[in-house]
Amino acid sequence: MDLRAYLHIAPEVDQALSAGRPVLALSTTDFARCLSGPEGLVLAHRVEEIVRTCGAVPAPVAVLNGALTVGLSHSEWQQVCSGEMGKASRRDLPVLLAGGGSGAATAAASMLAACLAGIRVFSAGAIGGVSARGVHMDVSADLQEIRKTPVAVVCAGIKCGCSIPLTLEYLETMGVTVLGAGTNRFPGFLTTEGPELEYPAQSPHQLARAARIKWDIGLSGGLLYCTRPDKALAAPVYEQAQRNAMDEADRQGICGSARTPFLLKNILESSEDARTVYTQAVLASARAGAEIAVEYAQL
Repeated sequence: MDLRAYLHIAPEVDQALSAGRPVLALSTTDFARCLSGPEGLVLAHRVEEIVRTCGAVPAPVAVLNGALTVGLSHSEWQQVCSGEMGKASRRDLPVLLAGGGSGAATAAASMLAACLAGIRVFSAGAIGGVSARGVHMDVSADLQEIRKTPVAVVCAGIKCGCSIPLTLEYLETMGVTVLGAGTNRFPGFLTTEGPELEYPAQSPHQLARAARIKWDIGLSGGLLYCTRPDKALAAPVYEQAQRNAMDEADRQGICGSARTPFLLKNILESSEDARTVYTQAVLASARAGAEIAVEYAQL
């Protein structure tokens, strides 16, 4: 199958992959959907700098003008962080690619793009989970993608409005390995408090080796690695902000794909501390992901 008509890999990323150098895929919704354009662009450049300092090549993913793009130039980053970019998940890709559309890639779409490009490690500030509120079962496409796509996913927890216990139960049922990168607990994204993981914290080398062995022995799908930011909101503060945001979303009737960005934007606007912690979570995930990518390339 020739993917060149749909998949565009930036020269730097392509050269790194050809040479066997470490590459880290990145979701662009972290920068485009919840922060102002200038803030998102500054954070994106900080993330790329951290990835490079750790020895890996950053490969942010977006759909641009009908192409699944892996690796962004400065002008492409400006387009992504313009404030006019919608989000692109797995379900949106056929429509956007067929119609020449654009969108910031969610974790699910980024995992798929990473797999198609031959990248084994992916980082996002947070991934979707199982909804904490609602009559019907609401499972994020991100979890479905981890279940079936062979990529190691590094994050600082699950997104706002999701239940950690239900998410972990779903991942266990689907056979997804969940490990801590420098933490023994599953973080709540903007707060580090969460349930204790079944296995103790692992080093980047151990995490990279676990992924390699999983695929070597023929197990399908990906793995989820959790890290923790240097700063976090106190659990009661985060939980109250999350409840307020969910109540407001319910009041306005916001649901579906618009709900998660609304919740996070609402929480980030609640305090300067929340914005600082969000930045720290994205940076921590990128750092941990880059360290694992470097170790994986050496196996």
